[in-house]
Amino acid sequence: MILLWFTCLSCTGEEHFSFSVKADVVSEETQEESEEPVTYSSLPNTCAPSQVDSDPLIEKGFVFTQDYVFAELLDIVYEPEEEVIWSVGQGGLMVFDVSNPAQPEFMTSYSPLAWHERAYHLALDGSERIFLTHRKNGWMSYDIRNPLQASAGEFMPLSGASGIAYEEDIVYVATHTGSVYSYDVSLAFPEMLDVVSDLGNPWRMVLGENYVYVADNTQGLVVINRQSPQQLTVKNRVLGSGGLQDVVLNEEIAYGAAGGLGIDVFDVSNPESPQWIGNIPTSYPAIELAVDNDVLWVASQQDVIAIDISNPYDPVIVNTEKTRQWAMAIDAADGYAFVADWGYLSILELQADVSGSDLHLASNQVYIDENESMLIALRNFGTKPIEIFGGTSSHPDVGLEISSLEIEPHETQWLSIQKNTSQGSQICIASSDPDASQEYINVVGPQEHPIGSTAPDFSLTSLDGTLYRLQEMYGSYVVLVYFATW
Repeated sequence: MILLWFTCLSCTGEEHFSFSVKADVVSEETQEESEEPVTYSSLPNTCAPSQVDSDPLIEKGFVFTQDYVFAELLDIVYEPEEEVIWSVGQGGLMVFDVSNPAQPEFMTSYSPLAWHERAYHLALDGSERIFLTHRKNGWMSYDIRNPLQASAGEFMPLSGASGIAYEEDIVYVATHTGSVYSYDVSLAFPEMLDVVSDLGNPWRMVLGENYVYVADNTQGLVVINRQSPQQLTVKNRVLGSGGLQDVVLNEEIAYGAAGGLGIDVFDVSNPESPQWIGNIPTSYPAIELAVDNDVLWVASQQDVIAIDISNPYDPVIVNTEKTRQWAMAIDAADGYAFVADWGYLSILELQADVSGSDLHLASNQVYIDENESMLIALRNFGTKPIEIFGGTSSHPDVGLEISSLEIEPHETQWLSIQKNTSQGSQICIASSDPDASQEYINVVGPQEHPIGSTAPDFSLTSLDGTLYRLQEMYGSYVVLVYFATW
């Protein structure tokens, strides 16, 4: 069991807020040793949901960007005056009309450098200018007063540029080499004012009054005093669960995207002495965050999460929505979330007056040996109880039992799978979840080549055309490296 503590900074003594998350997939023996015995009953033999709940989080509209330009969306920002979305990624700078959220439209794109090079992050100067970083070469600006005829400004060389932020003619740029720069952009040619260079691997940033809050992938939350942009000073570093990739502010609370470790929460009421107060776990790596009216939106690769943070010491997951591809970035305004979903721009709407259930399976594929059993966690991330109507198995010798046919909000029940065959099976679970009233689990095993066994012979051709065979490397250490060539 993993304990996640919320420390009450305004309390006295040793008072804490805490909650726990159990392991996702365990053997029945493990659960019996660690907890009180759980009673299981057979599932009704059906994969047909009797009814489904209303859905508080819906996809309002989307556009597939690759119908227009080869692109992957890595960052996104909403500009409310023109009702447009600006996005960057592989493919350069793109703009979308979102005046009708149900029918967003691709407008045009701009390629400041070679199309195959990635632009990384964005910052807006109202509806007049936009600033973007490029992963290898630096940062630049565009005049966006006419989104269909944006014009490029000066390009500023800077190796490893990552996060960027803007306020009152000052641009702040972070680099993956451990620095944060300040620039005066009121001039025809930007002038560098100062740099701090003792950070680890800074990513995105957010500006608070007189301070820059930096998400650092090795140092956690880094706070820089910017009262004088000509004299930046690191005031503190706080490492919560781990390194951060993004950070947002909601009044005196900062939220940091900690990848696979979820979301770290910090009290920054005293910016020069920030305190880590807890962690919100996520099913998938938390990549980027946005805040809108006490709702924290999370781009979490395979899903988007809406969290009620009106009480920062008691955050409540309202609902989640599965993504079409990979949610890499998010912005939010007026109840809508704008999602950079790799090849898609998606728009989600949170209906605050609707309650709904939200079923999450701990795994959609499990390995179970013959005559063995396994427990799969079924979690409800919604605000309404989930009804489990039944389950089926494609193989008659794979049995199903469940600890309860109802799962309360933010609670977990357990599905027991008993496998009395060497063959695999597909399991279907029927529920009242409006997004996934039928969920599937593939049961496989035993593995033909389990971990620790001798690998079968195979051959691969390298990028330069050389053919490699595993058997020719017998007796040597062999490492397979998977990577993309962009």
